[in-house]
Amino acid sequence: MKFIPVYFFILFINFGWAAYEARKYPSYSIGDILTYSKSVSGSEGITEATITEKLLDLEIKSGVAVEKWEIIETQTSPTVSVERTWEWRDNRGNEILADMLDDESEGGTSVTNTVYGTTSSNPIIGSTIFNHSQVHSATINSNGYIFGGFGGTKKTGTLSKVTTVTSALGGISCFEINFQEEKKGNMYNSTYGILTIEMSSNGTNWHSNKYGLVKKVITDSTTYNFTSLGNKRTTLETTTTSLISAQVSN
Repeated sequence: MKFIPVYFFILFINFGWAAYEARKYPSYSIGDILTYSKSVSGSEGITEATITEKLLDLEIKSGVAVEKWEIIETQTSPTVSVERTWEWRDNRGNEILADMLDDESEGGTSVTNTVYGTTSSNPIIGSTIFNHSQVHSATINSNGYIFGGFGGTKKTGTLSKVTTVTSALGGISCFEINFQEEKKGNMYNSTYGILTIEMSSNGTNWHSNKYGLVKKVITDSTTYNFTSLGNKRTTLETTTTSLISAQVSN
């Protein structure tokens, strides 16, 4: 009997240090379509939406694959609205350029530069699975006023486990990743002055090397402050995004 504790201790060590295949961005093809359900719960109630992403084009820029996606988000509750975004992504799935337009002819353009940190090619439980910083610049048309500004993001994710997620497509093998994200930005308007934005986020996403994002649950605490008006407020929202259909050729 005295050997049993040692045996289970060895099993625990081996399990804890098991290495997995690296998290990869899927190899999408032109025409691939991903559809998600999105639910946002906050102080202003619950909103429901459907998001459809379609890969329109694929180009090689300086040896790097750049994808152009059309993203249509249709809010279905409590009111109906449509927002269309054209987004260019790098070969790790991060935004490079985005143009957004809603059904009230309001929107904006953003440019993002990503600096990647070092991550393990054979991750183990508890290891850093992504680590990057981003710098953003944007111009936004809101309520007839033009805002321009810049900001930064820091995002880190650690591998919680490798698991099977039950979805509308059946069971999908996924990396379960716990992540934290910090954003800060300043937007300026000649009438309203400077709007400062600070966001702190944490959550979990489930990533498939075949489909990409399968599910994400994220809680955001965001503070908006119009410094010239003395108008400051903080919102708390939890967003759940789930893959409900996929037409991918990989």
